[in-house]
Amino acid sequence: MIDLDDDEKMIMEMLGKLDISQNKNVEYETIQKKLKPMYHANLRKNINRLITKGLIRLYRTNNYSLTDEGLRVAHFFFFFRQEKTYDFRIIKRG
Repeated sequence: MIDLDDDEKMIMEMLGKLDISQNKNVEYETIQKKLKPMYHANLRKNINRLITKGLIRLYRTNNYSLTDEGLRVAHFFFFFRQEKTYDFRIIKRG
């Protein structure tokens, strides 16, 4: 089981949204542009932690791609947030 903090989850969710795979890479600047400014402060540190956890890999200088496990995690977080549950209750009147 991989333990991720909120910033790492947000990065993985964003990579799932961009549909990044092993053969498709993304630049650091694109990751930074797609995330909210509150995640920019520790972005490099969080990316390095994701590399050490084996979820993303350094493709080239400042280019990253997902590993097999990272692809599953990124798609899980993206589809998990997309799934909305609604509570449909029938209210009887009178």
